[in-house]
Amino acid sequence: AAAGLTATLAGSSAINMFQTFQMMQSVSESCDAPYFSSDHQSCSSVLRELEGMKRKELLHVYSTSVAPSDLTAITGGWNGILLDNNLRIMTGVSGFLTNTLFGRGRTWNGKAFHGDSVGVNRFFAPNNEHDDDGTRLIETEHKFDYTIEDSPLDGRPSLRMKYAAYQFPLSLWRTMEDEMRLIPCNDGKVMIALGLLGWSGGIFNAQPFCLYLTTTEQGELEVAE
Repeated sequence: AAAGLTATLAGSSAINMFQTFQMMQSVSESCDAPYFSSDHQSCSSVLRELEGMKRKELLHVYSTSVAPSDLTAITGGWNGILLDNNLRIMTGVSGFLTNTLFGRGRTWNGKAFHGDSVGVNRFFAPNNEHDDDGTRLIETEHKFDYTIEDSPLDGRPSLRMKYAAYQFPLSLWRTMEDEMRLIPCNDGKVMIALGLLGWSGGIFNAQPFCLYLTTTEQGELEVAE
C-alpha cells in the first residue's frame, strides 16, 4: 500500500511538473491579455471563479496577472484559500502539508504583511477559539521576507516571499517560497499565488492558492517561531 501511494504521488507530481513546463513554454511564445482584465467583478465573484478552476487554468490566470506596484498597498491581514492542485490526490496532499504539518494541526487562514517587508502566515486558533465579541481567534507563525522580484515561472515581476531566514537548517520549510500577483476587482483586493518547496520540485510543482484582503482580526496572537 505504501509503495502504491508513493508511486501515485510521484506520478501526480510528474503531471504537475510537465503541465507547468508546457505553460512556461507557451508563455515564452506569446503575450496573452490578463484573464481578469478589468475591475468590474466583485471580490466574491472572482473568488468563486478561481475556486472552480483547474490547476492548468490557474497557472494561466497567474501568468497573465501583474505584481502589485506599491508594497504599502498590501499591508494588512489577508484571508487565504487553497485552490486546485490537479484533482483530489495532489489537492489533498497540499491541504495536509499546509494545515497538518505547516500549521501544526491548525487550518491555514492566509497571510499578514506588516509594511516592513516582513510578513507572517495566519492560522485559525485550535479548538474553534473565539474572543469576547465572537470573532474567531487568529494565530500567526512562519515569518517570511517579501519583495518584488522576477518570477522563475515566466521572468516577469511578482510579489515573492522567502522563508529561509526564519527557519532552522533542517526545517521542511526552509526552501519554501511563495509568489503572488494581483487580480482586479471592484470591492476589495485579490491575489492569485503559487506556493513552492525546493525539495518537492520548486516552481514546477507549485501549489495554486489565493489571498483576499480583509481587516486584521482583533485578538490576533503571535506564536513563537
